[in-house]
Amino acid sequence: MASAVLFIFGLVVGSFLNVCIDRIPRGESLLYPPSHCDACGHALARRDLVPVLSYLWLGGRCRYCRAPVSWRLPAVEIATGTLFAGMGMFVGLGPRLAPAVFYGSLFLVILVVDLEKQIIPNRLIYPALPVVWLLSVLWAPSEAARNTLGLFQIMSQGGDTTLALAQSLAGGLVAFLVMMVPWLLYPEGMGAGDVKLAALVGLATGFPLSFLALLLSFLSGGLVGGLLLLSGAKGRKDPIPFGPFLAVAGMAALLWGDPLAAWYWHSLRL
Repeated sequence: MASAVLFIFGLVVGSFLNVCIDRIPRGESLLYPPSHCDACGHALARRDLVPVLSYLWLGGRCRYCRAPVSWRLPAVEIATGTLFAGMGMFVGLGPRLAPAVFYGSLFLVILVVDLEKQIIPNRLIYPALPVVWLLSVLWAPSEAARNTLGLFQIMSQGGDTTLALAQSLAGGLVAFLVMMVPWLLYPEGMGAGDVKLAALVGLATGFPLSFLALLLSFLSGGLVGGLLLLSGAKGRKDPIPFGPFLAVAGMAALLWGDPLAAWYWHSLRL
């Protein structure tokens, strides 16, 4: 029952995320003007805004001018609903659920915007940085952070709140500095938005899991990029957005970071 409620709530939030995806890159307000058809400009009625169902009922077209509506709208709504339901089952209905669905929604918007526009807007990243840092208090420090020697052992004596904030801040700083290196060496191959996104991912995952998030993003980005080049879908000079790999790797490190880190260290000992 809880998963069903979260799925429906996610569909509604997904509708708002579509507004963010459309308007934030254009520098437009999220509240005004009200939702309208991009083709004819006609304001949409409430019956036109029911997540997924309105799209299916109208056959993927505007009710007023019959212009086609992008399939991305129901796809994002379904993805958000699935994300919310999945987070409810994975992290439970406790304090971790709020940061989990926020991180997932934020990274989903970044993923789609970067895929469509090949930009990561500052209007999205800058306000999210302090929010993600503060939400780290609700996301209990990972075992990897608790096991880190030195400063974090001292921080842990101040309680989970102090440790969580310090872990998050260190993760963001480390990820930012690591991503600065390739950007400074070869700015044509990586955008400044990717560096800022890395800092955001680092704040969400914390130290030392920010290293894991970066490693996963490099591995997955290299693998997919290589496959695209081999298949001819992309040329050597064609840009391949890196933001989606950072976003997905960040969520993977956030949810499965501890067992992945444990497996990695166990492999090194072997």
